[in-house]
Amino acid sequence: MKKLIIGFIFGAILMLSVNVAADTYYQFVASQNTLYVDDAKVEYPMYNYQYTNYASIRGVAEALGLDIKVTDKRIDFTSPFTDLETVAKNCKDSCVMIYAYKGDMRYQGSGFIYNGYVITAKHVVDRAEKIDVFLDDSIYSISASIVPIDTDLDISVLKTYTTNPSVILGDSDKLIEGQKLVSITSPDGGKNTIDECVFSGKIYGYGKYFLNLSDTFMTGGSSGGAVFNYDSEILGIMSMGADGAVSATPINDIKPILEKLK
Repeated sequence: MKKLIIGFIFGAILMLSVNVAADTYYQFVASQNTLYVDDAKVEYPMYNYQYTNYASIRGVAEALGLDIKVTDKRIDFTSPFTDLETVAKNCKDSCVMIYAYKGDMRYQGSGFIYNGYVITAKHVVDRAEKIDVFLDDSIYSISASIVPIDTDLDISVLKTYTTNPSVILGDSDKLIEGQKLVSITSPDGGKNTIDECVFSGKIYGYGKYFLNLSDTFMTGGSSGGAVFNYDSEILGIMSMGADGAVSATPINDIKPILEKLK
């Protein structure tokens, strides 16, 4: 929990860009009688007085997800910044470890839960004769079966029984180069390992665009794992990695498949 002090005074004009803490900026955009903060609409209307537009400070605080405390002419904004612990708390229960058996071979991968289904990389479970899924809070596996889908993406849908929460879908098109992300995967059988990474743009391969992730690693068992932003929204699925370069399938490419899983 961090406390942000902003020197707003009642009736003060909001500038277009306000620095509320070190390295934290919010973009204020006015459109006619409506104010937007980082694309979030301020529900309180602006009003005009003597050719100057004024906005509700409380409305701005709510748009930012901040608590507000007013003492005389001082306004304190208090914000629970999203951090790695928060992402882990919000997302780990939605992530799984997978074992797929093909003949005498056992393959291990990762996945996540969406609307009661498990989503993973196709190459992890392709042609598997038996699939076991391990939830984050259990040492025992649950069985799963492949749901046929028509796609050329490296994605597979598994049917199983779980009441664990679904991931929240983000918008991978809004990623900014240099943005920090969080992966939750099961490398080498280490269930739901948390790792920070950085979005380094998109790369093209196999006829598709992938998210290029740096400052991370990928070993056997990471395929199919989820990549989240710091709002705890999933933005990608781990696909492949070699020599320090990790690629993930953008979640927006997968949404048409997920939308059918009701």
